[in-house]
Amino acid sequence: MNETKIPRQENLAAGIVGALLGSLLGTACIVFIGQLGYVAALSGLVMAVCALKGYEKFGGVLSKKGIVICCVIILAMTYFGNKMDWALSASQVLDMGFMECYRSISLFIEEEVIEASAYWGNLAMLYVFTLVGAVPTIISALRGPADCAFTGDAATPEQLEEAAGLTVYSVERKWTRPHMVSTVFCAFAPMLFFLMLMFTPDIAADAPVFMLASLFLVLALMIISLFLIAPFTHARSVVYVRRDRTLWRVDLVLLNRQHGYRFVPSINTTPIWFSLSADQQAAAKRSILQAILTVEREESSRVTPLSRAVTPLKDLQVVQNGSKAWTVQYETPQGATKKLKIPKLYRDFAPSSDLAPLEKGAGAHLLPFLVLLCSFLPLVSLVLPGSSALSSTTQYDLDTIHFSLDSRMEEDIPGIYVDPKTDTTFYVYPTVYEAQPEQLRPYLQTQLDELDSTVSQRSHEFIAEEGQLEELEGPDGKTYLYDGFEFAATDGTMVLCYAVYLPEQSAAVVTEALFDDSDSIEDVKDRMFAMMRTITVDSDTQTLPLAEPVELTDENYQTFFAPAQEYGYEYVGRGFMKAPAGMFEDASFVDSFLPYGPNPMYSEDGTVISSSAHGIEMMVFMTQNDGTSGDVVQELAKQTALSNDEELVGELVFDEELNVAIWVGAHTENGKLAPRLFYADVKQPGCYLAAVFTYHPDEADEFTDALIEELSDAYSLVLPEISVFDTAA
Repeated sequence: MNETKIPRQENLAAGIVGALLGSLLGTACIVFIGQLGYVAALSGLVMAVCALKGYEKFGGVLSKKGIVICCVIILAMTYFGNKMDWALSASQVLDMGFMECYRSISLFIEEEVIEASAYWGNLAMLYVFTLVGAVPTIISALRGPADCAFTGDAATPEQLEEAAGLTVYSVERKWTRPHMVSTVFCAFAPMLFFLMLMFTPDIAADAPVFMLASLFLVLALMIISLFLIAPFTHARSVVYVRRDRTLWRVDLVLLNRQHGYRFVPSINTTPIWFSLSADQQAAAKRSILQAILTVEREESSRVTPLSRAVTPLKDLQVVQNGSKAWTVQYETPQGATKKLKIPKLYRDFAPSSDLAPLEKGAGAHLLPFLVLLCSFLPLVSLVLPGSSALSSTTQYDLDTIHFSLDSRMEEDIPGIYVDPKTDTTFYVYPTVYEAQPEQLRPYLQTQLDELDSTVSQRSHEFIAEEGQLEELEGPDGKTYLYDGFEFAATDGTMVLCYAVYLPEQSAAVVTEALFDDSDSIEDVKDRMFAMMRTITVDSDTQTLPLAEPVELTDENYQTFFAPAQEYGYEYVGRGFMKAPAGMFEDASFVDSFLPYGPNPMYSEDGTVISSSAHGIEMMVFMTQNDGTSGDVVQELAKQTALSNDEELVGELVFDEELNVAIWVGAHTENGKLAPRLFYADVKQPGCYLAAVFTYHPDEADEFTDALIEELSDAYSLVLPEISVFDTAA
């Protein structure tokens, strides 16, 4: 017998182009999955397979040289894709351009803006999965396609007649369908998983670990399932032939690749017996007989491409008669004993004479359907603790106001609730206002003006159209009316404020949300509406009048000092002072919180307000400084010590990110030390709200601790107790 090999030609340039195109698909997969918020490890597998197959498709053959080129491209493009993913995420969080973030990734890692372990860990996972995808593809390429053997021996007319009478056992088409469907389920399970992930409306806060574990579970079950299904799907291209007393296993794909035995035109197709035409089946029988005669004649001690295509199962014994397949044992021409699984998909076939021929095919494995079921695991995250879409709610009672919030909300103090997932703060003010619908907009306008006077805004917008209110479905079929506004500050702070009108009580309840513009405003709205729909108010609730807004003027601003009950404070008052001339574009007033006493003091020009109650004295004013809040409090502490002829003592606490500072010092009163603190908070570049807290222990009473707690909340501080110093000066 003569043998000849027909190698395919390699096109190096075209192969490189194909590898680059395939790697671009892998890069897109890395970025896409990464932007979903999950480790994009699976995309490393996509990268490897696409790059190697792209080279083979365009280059003609994947040679050793091509493998080396592909490996370099894969390593580079995986690194590039990981960096792109992090740069895109950074650009969204830091409000920077993508290219600027891409160039600054190393700096971000160095400055710990990006956690180094997370960045390099993600890259390592990508490379691991790249290796998983690359190794099988490379091994397959190095083995190469089956050698094309040519035989010049032609069958005799008698043998051709014998070929026509060969008994060929092939799979029944309809018996294979459940297994093909199972294969589709397994192959598309990861894709379905990510589709479920994309369309899952609200992932729980602690879901990322669950999601990663779920993904690995889906992949593991998919791999196991594919191994189980493989013999059943491959059986479509395998037939069994009896000749004399020997059963032969014939792989139609391998046989068709042998030059001289080809019975369909292309070697790239998968010949399936029931899909072949009558002429092709006749040609296939002749090829099978020729191959059997050649293998019998050779009696070779080595395995050849032809003997892999046409394998005699000598001394066949059935080891196990399972529900889905027979396990048989046979002797190879080389004298070895091997086992083989024969799926029960061949009609009227039995591997031995003592077994009844099949009349019904084996059912599909259940594991692939479990893989499909596991692909819906992202939906399970909706019921995890911390998820809002299907999670439980908690009922809150705020005086006579009752409402429900998602159980994952954390109550800071009554009326203030924080979402741990987004750090969004929700406020429900305990005051119920006596109101009419037409009063909501003027009231909200006042709130907006006060907000604008203290925080530089980027934009604002009212919810309802002028002169009308929006409807909201309340509990028990009630219809509430509401209006509100959206406020965007220049520093990225977002405020949503709603006034909800309850027709049965002719009253209004005010709610508010404070969050960062990197959060989804629609998500925050959904949470607020979910809460507003549950609001109820007791029928005997005492209401405060929602007075018509009164414009602050130079003549009346000092009369507005009053207890800040709308903020839930009992001992803290809210007053207004003038902003220094030239500080803002228009003359404006700034509100501030101080101990509520009957006689607040104002400076002659009205730019400083001070008040004292329950042993705590405060002075608040606006100041301009080109430095930071730390510079402001240090300068304020020096001036106070100098004017009182005291030694400067204390310690600076400075938050550079928020530009908020406090100087913790002390002063002497009646021979004892007492705290004195200096506070500064930036309102807009160069403009600071400054405050001086002076403790007078001899004037403390039973309400002092409550006042300190309320002031701490108003200024987001932890103020010391009144008796923090008890030693003589």
